Amino acid sequence: MSNQSEFKDHVWLRHYDQGVPKHIAYPEKDLFTLLQQKVTEQPQVTALLFFGKETGWEG
Repeated sequence: MSNQSEFKDHVWLRHYDQGVPKHIAYPEKDLFTLLQQKVTEQPQVTALLFFGKETGWEG
């Protein structure tokens, strides 16, 4: 199956703004692994912003 025919039935794609990709490449990792990796790389960044209150990875 070619990419063209693969997206043929995805009618919403024609409503995407110009420059918006039809496919996004993402790593083949589960969410837990991705979060764990981000915490290790940038432990000081905000983990959650909820009603104006920031929470870090360490709570």
